Amino acid sequence: MTEPLGEPVPNLTGNSRSSPGPGAALFLLACAAVLMALGGYVIFRLGLGLWAVIPFQAVALLGPALLVFSGKVQWKQAVPFSSFPTAKAWPALLLVLGSSMAAIGVAMAESFFMAEGPAQRGLREGLAHYPLAARLALFALGPAILEEIFFRGMVLSCFKPWGRWLACLSSALLFAVFHLNPEQMAPVFVLGCALALVTWETGSLWPAVLGHAFHNSLILIALDFGQAGGASRPGSLAAAVFVIVAGAGLAFAGGKRLLAAGQEKGP
Repeated sequence: MTEPLGEPVPNLTGNSRSSPGPGAALFLLACAAVLMALGGYVIFRLGLGLWAVIPFQAVALLGPALLVFSGKVQWKQAVPFSSFPTAKAWPALLLVLGSSMAAIGVAMAESFFMAEGPAQRGLREGLAHYPLAARLALFALGPAILEEIFFRGMVLSCFKPWGRWLACLSSALLFAVFHLNPEQMAPVFVLGCALALVTWETGSLWPAVLGHAFHNSLILIALDFGQAGGASRPGSLAAAVFVIVAGAGLAFAGGKRLLAAGQEKGP
């Protein structure tokens, strides 16, 4: 099976240079966290709307990478928006959809044991001021593109020396920690693991971007229905468990087939 992320690449002088390692991933995360915090302070002080999160997020996630990845080859390797075999398309889709379903189920289950934090409540209330189309563009598609470039692109490529499983788990863990809110971390980790594996196996960010955008869209639409119906908790705990089990089953089936497709196409 070919592994396009993290292989040694030539620099502009013609010498071979490996991609940045795990330490670079931690550096990128620390810089992004500081810049996001500064951005939040500026947004608060200037009274800007939530739309301002997107440009600040772009600077925070992409700006520090200019110090880590040098040259066109390293950027292309770290941000692989390339095509992938059609044999991997439906298993990748099944894995992403199943993991999204499982993550939603985990969030549903958490709502019965964890109160909604102030950050989550503030975000939910702030989103209510935007029409659905604007929310889908600004808070589903925009973050999906930026976060996938950062976590499944640059961060995952930094962890490549650790091997497939540890690299995917590590990038997913940083993805969860980056969200800071305790009530988000478990669902985000579940989704992040699947998105990392899909990127690793396909060698492309497209499945992860589309899957992430789809997941975000589901959350936003669910919030719309929840606010309209005045519901504070979605469904029952039994329903949450069912969603988790069903999603995990779909994700397992998709992941198993995706790994098999990679072995079939390998040398």
